[in-house]
Amino acid sequence: MKFLFQSWGSSLWAFDFIKYDILSDIKNLELEYFTETNLELLLNRNDLINNNILAISCPEIDFNVAIKLVETIKPLVLFLLKDEHGNRNHWNKLANYTKLMFKEHYFQWYNNPSNSFQLPIGYATGYLKQQNSSHIIPKKIKEKTINCSFIGKFKQDREEMCNIFQENMTKTFLKNVHNDWDVTKQYYLPSDVFNIYNDSIFVLSGRGYHSLDCFRIYEAIIAGAIPVLIGDQIEINNTFNYNNNVIPFIYCKTWDEAVKICNDLLQNYDKLQELQDNLLLWWEKQLLSIKEKIYSVII
Repeated sequence: MKFLFQSWGSSLWAFDFIKYDILSDIKNLELEYFTETNLELLLNRNDLINNNILAISCPEIDFNVAIKLVETIKPLVLFLLKDEHGNRNHWNKLANYTKLMFKEHYFQWYNNPSNSFQLPIGYATGYLKQQNSSHIIPKKIKEKTINCSFIGKFKQDREEMCNIFQENMTKTFLKNVHNDWDVTKQYYLPSDVFNIYNDSIFVLSGRGYHSLDCFRIYEAIIAGAIPVLIGDQIEINNTFNYNNNVIPFIYCKTWDEAVKICNDLLQNYDKLQELQDNLLLWWEKQLLSIKEKIYSVII
């Protein structure tokens, strides 16, 4: 069986998560990269039909080209990446040509097919150095030395977020850095970010350009840190639905409220440990559910 991965630009961010976590137990899975420029070669390959797992990135492939590809090679499993804008409902038509489709972002207003499920964004390539996240044993809460951290570019509410925590919490690690989409050129390499999050109790996750959802949330969970977000309950439930199994992170309406809750929790290590345990269990269950769905269609 082939694993066909569209390798262009930011889509590479999802590669490690899909290859080394989601598909790690599938034997004899042969990896092939492709780009939109050499995609035509796939359309003439009889060995791919009903014998492949396909990962494509919405912004980096034309919709009509994607339809033609999926209709022709009929992937058993389709990963649809980078639809954070929420304006691509028509892409759900691809589910008609595959047994199972996973999408990184969930939108309640989409016509979501019955064979389509939400996929956690996962972590940046290089974050776990090609390890399976189930093999990672993060530090317990009492072993961590940083109360809260943030590494990323200031946008939307992120500068306010960092200022409030910097002024009201001790032992913080808050860095405004411009991370290049090339993970090898970032100020802090993904593996360095893992070490920082593994040493952090809380990881702040401010709003991105389009969504609350981002790699940082799942990277924090894997490293045993507790993500902290700002949003109302409706947005939280819609964005992190996961079949009505919302992520058990901390969320509030304001950053002032968030820093107060986090400081109070720093006085209760048992509660913090319970939060970490619940997040790691949530992650474990998500991966198990995804893998079970995949196995049911490839065996």
